[in-house]
Amino acid sequence: MLTSPAPGLLASFQEHYDDLLQFLTRRMSDRQRAADVAQETYLKLVNIDQQAVPVLHARSFIFRVAGNLAIDALRREQRIAASHDDSERAG
Repeated sequence: MLTSPAPGLLASFQEHYDDLLQFLTRRMSDRQRAADVAQETYLKLVNIDQQAVPVLHARSFIFRVAGNLAIDALRREQRIAASHDDSERAG
């Protein structure tokens, strides 16, 4: 049986979920989009936990992962908006 060197990573996510959602809501300016990023964060943490990646400071790690995913989501939305604007101008 595989034991994770990051015990409590998922438990830490659950423990800090409200703070994480508040953090993401400030970043995303929308609670639903923030909840989507929180869900992506959880899925990423499940994958990390299954790979037995050592994590020393779970809360900091979780917020870093979530922050990076929020940035990715905002960039993706900007690209989509820019593409939409370009297609409207062209046509």
